[in-house]
Amino acid sequence: MLRTILVLLFSFTICFSDLISSESDSLQKEQVGHVDYGNVDLGYVDYNFDITVLPKVSLLHTYPILRKINHNFSLNLLIGSADKLSGIEIGTLVNSNRKSSGWLQFAGLMNATEENFTGIQFSGLMNVTGGNYDGMQYSGLFNITGGSTYSFSIAGLTNISGGGSGLQISGLTNLTHSETYIQISGLVNKADELRSGLQISLFNISDVNKGIQLAGILNYTRIVENGLQIAPINLSEDFKGIPIGIFSYVKQVGLGFDFWADELGLINIGIRSGNREFYNTAFVGLLPDKNIKSTYGAMFGYHRDITESFSFNTDLSAQGFIRNYSKWDNKLNVISRLRFLAEYDIMKDISVFAGPTFNFYISSESPGEFDFPLIVHKNEHICDCGSTLWQRYWIGMQFGLKFGKTQNKTTKFQRLY
Repeated sequence: MLRTILVLLFSFTICFSDLISSESDSLQKEQVGHVDYGNVDLGYVDYNFDITVLPKVSLLHTYPILRKINHNFSLNLLIGSADKLSGIEIGTLVNSNRKSSGWLQFAGLMNATEENFTGIQFSGLMNVTGGNYDGMQYSGLFNITGGSTYSFSIAGLTNISGGGSGLQISGLTNLTHSETYIQISGLVNKADELRSGLQISLFNISDVNKGIQLAGILNYTRIVENGLQIAPINLSEDFKGIPIGIFSYVKQVGLGFDFWADELGLINIGIRSGNREFYNTAFVGLLPDKNIKSTYGAMFGYHRDITESFSFNTDLSAQGFIRNYSKWDNKLNVISRLRFLAEYDIMKDISVFAGPTFNFYISSESPGEFDFPLIVHKNEHICDCGSTLWQRYWIGMQFGLKFGKTQNKTTKFQRLY
């Protein structure tokens, strides 16, 4: 809808310029007498310096009939319109050109070119190019290109490219209807294909991802081809890359559920998502201790098949503690774990796992206030490290069950890609 409105505005500006130009041509014909030249193209008339008020209304020149106008330098007091620009154009309101042009435009409101433009554009409201754009665009609100944008566009609100794009930076949204390399926006980036590039926003959307998507909330890609997604939520239909987040759903793989216990007595349940090699797990836990009500955490890990039934997992997690449901205190209690787990399939979609863990615990409470089971005390190291935070280190153990097909086996134990 927004793009349609802007295109209509662009069309209105061009039509308005054509209307004024037609009226000006009629006045000239009445003065010299009308002569029908048929469809003969008499070429361009170059003006090295011009000052215009309206299209075809110049303070310095009388434009010839049936000749195309090419400005090398034009100062447009209100609305400037020419067939071509081959230099510099400065307008208080609107600059418009019908044919492929370049090189530098400044406008208080809008720069508009029906065909291609090469060079630099500055405008207070928008830059509109009907064909391809090769150069640098800066606008207060919108940059709109009907074809491809080969360099970069910077807009206060939105960049729209009908073809491919190089670099797009905007305060709100970037939209590309083909491949793109870099998109940075405050709200949404959308591209048909991210080619070895980067998307940074709250929401990133692409049909094919071959680069990096970094989002504050969500990344969505239909197919990820050796790409990387980093966000709290990652969604895709097929994923051949690395997802990093709290929840990374891949339609062709599905979800898994894990249950495990550790040396602290924690009973954990987690939702495992991701692709066939890399997984994310969001989990909660319960500890039968009067000082702790529950725990919460997330992990990122790597899965590798060794044989048809045996596999290996390594992952890194962070886990916090809730001690009072009615009152959220500001005391820090976090455990970071590095796990090395052996996994064995006992039947279809069900496996058991166990292995050692290396644990790092940091807390704003002294060991006396927040105690651990006896098994931890026998091998832990406590350090106050001269600060208000206590650090504890120990080696632990975990064992549990996995349900689901997040990691799919392959024949002859080969990697899937």
